[in-house]
Amino acid sequence: MPRWLVRLILYPLHEILRGRSTYRFLRRFRKTEKLTVAEVERGQLELLRDLVAHAAEQSPYWRAFFAASGIDPTGVGSRARLQELPFMDKALIRERREELVADSWRERVFRLETGGSSGVPLSFYTDKERESSQLAAKARAREWFGIRFGDHQMDLWGSPIELGANDRRRIAKDRLLNFRLLSAFQLSDQKMAGFRSELEGHRTEFVYGYASVLARYARFLRDRGEDLRSLRLKAAIATAELLLPEDRELIGAVFGCPVVNEYGCRDGGYIAQSCPEGRLHLAADAVLVEVVDDEGRALPSGEVGEIVVTNLWSYGMPLIRYRLGDRAALLEESCPCGRSLPLLGDLQGRKTDTLVTVDGNRIHGLGAMYVLRVMPEVARYQVIQDALDHLEILVVANPDADLATAEATIRRGFGSLMGPDCRLDVRFVAEIPELASGKLRAVWNKLEP
Repeated sequence: MPRWLVRLILYPLHEILRGRSTYRFLRRFRKTEKLTVAEVERGQLELLRDLVAHAAEQSPYWRAFFAASGIDPTGVGSRARLQELPFMDKALIRERREELVADSWRERVFRLETGGSSGVPLSFYTDKERESSQLAAKARAREWFGIRFGDHQMDLWGSPIELGANDRRRIAKDRLLNFRLLSAFQLSDQKMAGFRSELEGHRTEFVYGYASVLARYARFLRDRGEDLRSLRLKAAIATAELLLPEDRELIGAVFGCPVVNEYGCRDGGYIAQSCPEGRLHLAADAVLVEVVDDEGRALPSGEVGEIVVTNLWSYGMPLIRYRLGDRAALLEESCPCGRSLPLLGDLQGRKTDTLVTVDGNRIHGLGAMYVLRVMPEVARYQVIQDALDHLEILVVANPDADLATAEATIRRGFGSLMGPDCRLDVRFVAEIPELASGKLRAVWNKLEP
């Protein structure tokens, strides 16, 4: 579709039909980055005050907390006062999910699922306002690289192995909006050899995908003596995983464009993106980020600790002081780009492994998560590959799960993913050991160095 048609008509219509106010947020957010640092912080704390007051009044969980603690919610309008509130985490959402929902928003929330790299599926509630704010914050940051709604986008992303009717309808809609997808689940040389013609045929203006997949494709092209410079891409946006410095350099050299680091997660929301100077700017008008030590105490600027996020527009299910498990440092310094949005440094996120089939196909680890995260029987999982033709799949099942049915579903899913020559050992266990850091490695390819 012509970019002007998508930008001026189709995408605005799409957002209206979806009931989202993305453009209202985008107009607001464009103004924020032009404010002073003090003005940005003042606006952020006003949003925090409004969210906490709303949570105390509308959310049964937060209402009970404030009643029991004696804390005045209207006084929580600073980072110091915010530290008086408890942390949230995935376990709390699983246990108290319905109590977290705001009474007046109960008919407006909808559920999303995330497997995450932790191997623990999570179901949570979101709403149109929160989703609109996330989309707008992302769109605002992409504009730093000249990317606008309607530009031709190609994603190297996960997609179902078998497409249902809903998937086909989504693909048809995405095509109208100049969006295309190349599957990141099966990265054989043969498939990657065909990517270039897809990119050229779509007149791709920017690519978006898992950091490790963009790097793998860049290595594939480099080893063949090829590059994508002739496409004149505006940017390659890496997300979902830790972007390693050497991978960033490789992607930039082979793709011939700026490499953008996007940081966020489905449950915590969109959090930060790098600017043309390569510095990570927080979306301070959409989220408030704290960095804490192992005891939960706030750390000063420059010290690395655990990231805790408050989603400032999460009115349907207030997400306040949510522990992500990733580590980084807040920075008080200014950025040469001139934007006043605060900086995040030393990001130490998770890196997801890939699986390898007998015939050499590379399958992104999220392909395994796609199979397991949608299964109601699965509480926790780990996929271990110790040979080209062998996977061990450890599963902690939910109570009352039909284990025979669950195993059949797992075998069917991984059989399609890995091919008929891969032996699958499905074991239901009471617990899965964590790493020394306390994290669970959801997909572990022991063949990789």
